[in-house]
Amino acid sequence: MLAPVQQTRQDYAGAEQMFESATTLLKSIGDLPSLVTTLRSMHNLHIQQGKTELAQKSQQYMQRKEEDLQSRLDEVRKSAENAQVVAAGRRLVSGK
Repeated sequence: MLAPVQQTRQDYAGAEQMFESATTLLKSIGDLPSLVTTLRSMHNLHIQQGKTELAQKSQQYMQRKEEDLQSRLDEVRKSAENAQVVAAGRRLVSGK
């Protein structure tokens, strides 16, 4: 959460260090949605800094993780448990 603040303050080294730390932590706990968000921000930082080679590498890795996340979401949407949760939510909303 603090990396974008550092980026706004033009402390690019500090922002990059925070993004890298967040990436390591998020990978270790398996938080793919937050990892993708962090990778997008880090990619934008590389573009902002004009680090073309790093931006290309970060884009490739980010795209792989976005595909992983999409696959995981597709699996969840197809699951019986998801159908049950959606049905329960609809019942709550409709009051029935």
